[in-house]
Amino acid sequence: MSRIEDATKVEHALSIRASKFEELVFDDHAVAYMRKRLLDSYKTTDNYEDSDTEKTRSNIFDGRLFKEKVIQVINKHASYVAKYKVLGCLDPKKWEEIKAETTLNAVTSVLLDAGDILELDKPLAFYKVLVASNVADESCVIDAYMGAKT
Repeated sequence: MSRIEDATKVEHALSIRASKFEELVFDDHAVAYMRKRLLDSYKTTDNYEDSDTEKTRSNIFDGRLFKEKVIQVINKHASYVAKYKVLGCLDPKKWEEIKAETTLNAVTSVLLDAGDILELDKPLAFYKVLVASNVADESCVIDAYMGAKT
């Protein structure tokens, strides 16, 4: 019996933790929900950085099996403004900007869905969020999440 079939038999949601950054949940109607932390208390720099080091890399969300997707970006700094952009792709070697650079005020968050980013409804495979300081030498602390359901 598959996990989805098992999940339909339980009264409460079955939660499977794939890693410290990812959670997959099945409800009692066999709908899968995925939530992934893309950035975890990330300290911004003056430039958008996206390298292979753990401290500067955004985690990648694999959205191939999901229909409805949302992205949340949170600026936890008390006074500095950050900027962010969202990238998506079919091939992880060819990222394209799907949400242009946007500012995020101090101590605020933004929740983006297909109404904000039309490409969230398109069949892109992978997504990530890049962030930077809006003003030189004013680092912000950013969390970013992506969620989706089948």
